[in-house]
Amino acid sequence: MSKNSKLDNKDLQLSAEYALGVLNAKDRSHVESRMISDAELRSEVAGWEAQLAPMLEEVDEVPPPARVWQAIENRVAPEEQLHTPVPGGASIWKWLTGLTSTAAVACFGLMVYVSGGDFTGAKFAALQDQYNEMQAEADTLRQSLEVAKTEGEEASSKLLETLQEVTTLSTSLEQARQEVTASGDALMVAQRQVAELETNLQNAETATTDAQNELASAKQELENMEGILVQAQAQLENLNAQINEARPLVASLTSDGELPAFVAQYDPLKKSLHIQTRIEDTDELVPEIWFIPGPGEREGEVLSLGVMSETEPDTVMIAQNLQPLIGNGGTLAITMEQAGGSPTGVATSPIIAIGELQSF
Repeated sequence: MSKNSKLDNKDLQLSAEYALGVLNAKDRSHVESRMISDAELRSEVAGWEAQLAPMLEEVDEVPPPARVWQAIENRVAPEEQLHTPVPGGASIWKWLTGLTSTAAVACFGLMVYVSGGDFTGAKFAALQDQYNEMQAEADTLRQSLEVAKTEGEEASSKLLETLQEVTTLSTSLEQARQEVTASGDALMVAQRQVAELETNLQNAETATTDAQNELASAKQELENMEGILVQAQAQLENLNAQINEARPLVASLTSDGELPAFVAQYDPLKKSLHIQTRIEDTDELVPEIWFIPGPGEREGEVLSLGVMSETEPDTVMIAQNLQPLIGNGGTLAITMEQAGGSPTGVATSPIIAIGELQSF
């Protein structure tokens, strides 16, 4: 957040995590104690809170379902009650999915902090620059097309004036010939007039031919420019499609309406899922990540993407047969399984976090 700050990277990270509310009680108390005497740390935390506050105001307040209170009671109940099946069975998939929207703003802020704000990568930036260049070229072509149309209109106007002049000269020539026939005395004068009129008529016909050639050339130039403009538009649409394909997908995986336990980012260029977590490793089980496709032929299936590290950021490569299914509307879920993942390909334990992939 702050430029020229004397705080080290750990302090900057603590400031962001404090503002997001993802610190445990011990670390949060430590930050609050330091802020009493450290003005620069207080300023860093205030800066994060000021930037995140507008995004939090855009999230509508949603009352928690009745099942949330039941989950809280289960957590404070004796140990033997913790293994009681959750009422509703498979319905947990539905209400847990609804909880992901309340943590979307916090997830976005965390991803900005971790990745430096770059969700698209160098490829996306290059495609965006190329798109902007093609848009500028298209604008230039449109301006040239307007100029060519104006020139064509001027050439048409000139041709009409020339044709009118030819008509006028032809009428004058005919009148002169009639005067020669009617008056022999004026023959010499009329002959000179006829010669002049014939010369003027020849010049007018030449000018008409030139104007017709200019008009034909202008029409051809218009057709060429229209073809170039069509090609440029097709290239712009192609680049826009490539940009959309290069956009990453982000998911915030939460449980019981808490802050994200997992933050996942899918890179469509690398075909990989980068996952960060804040949970602690307390047993021999490992987290296995599952994908539930959105609308389509395989909607609602639960597909394993593999196991991941429980305490460190990890990257999961997506199998080739699953790559076409990853997209907006798909959902990620986490269960705790034995080492190596579920041997049956079906989750054997309750879901600990769930979230929907969304495009930014």
